[in-house]
Formats: sequence, C-alpha cells, structure tokens
Amino acid sequence: MKSNFPLKLNRRQFLLGSALTSGGIIATNLLSKSTGFAQAPAIITSEKARPSIPYGVASGDINGNRAVIWSRSDRPTRMIVEYATDESFRGAQRVLGPTALETSDYTARVYLKNLPSAQQIFYRVTFQDLSDTKNLQHRR
Repeated sequence: MKSNFPLKLNRRQFLLGSALTSGGIIATNLLSKSTGFAQAPAIITSEKARPSIPYGVASGDINGNRAVIWSRSDRPTRMIVEYATDESFRGAQRVLGPTALETSDYTARVYLKNLPSAQQIFYRVTFQDLSDTKNLQHRR
C-alpha cells in the first residue's frame, strides 16, 4: 500500500525527534517517581475487607460546646472521630473512640467536648478493624 504522504526525514530531523521523544520519556519517568504522581501500592485491599458503615453517621445532643457523634459498623471495630472548624480539616482534632463490638450491636459514640462556640464543626468518622489495623473505612 502506497502512502500519499511519504515520510522523508533528514538526519537533523531524525535526531531532533529522537531527542524530544527521549526527553519526554525521561521527564515522565521522573515525574511518576515524585510524590505528586505517586503510584498506588501493589496490593489494594478489597472494599469487602474494610469495615463498612451501613447506616451512615449521626450527630446530636449539641449543647453549647459539646456534641455526640455516633455510628454503626458491620464488625468489631474502633471508632475514630476527626473534627475541625475548617472544611479541609486543617488543624483537625482526633478522638480515639470506643470499640464497637457485638455486645453493642457494633455501635459506638464519641462525646466531643470543649468545642469552639459559634463555629461550624466539620467531622468525619473512621472505623478501624480490630483484626486488621490497616483497614479503615471513612465517612463524612
């Protein structure tokens, strides 16, 4: 099959094209090793391996500078609550909550105290699997 546009390269064009291609490959390799373009770990755990939060998260009993955060997990876990006055969670406080066991129907609640008054509080809940401390499930 004959092309209508034959490709003719002289030595200079070939070397320039090769240099640009090599530079692109090297730059991509260097960028992929930087923290901004880090790759995922080789082993990614299944969503089923992580504790789930089947009924979401609730807050209540808000009174002045305190509130209660509660939730339910699907297995034995420890509840962790992070809260902040900034939506990006800058300067967040972290509270290690109680265990959610079968005896409590896998529910847990954390009482937040000394909250700043007259400010909106952002919170998120994490359940940490008691049998595998690397598996976490987050919910905002």
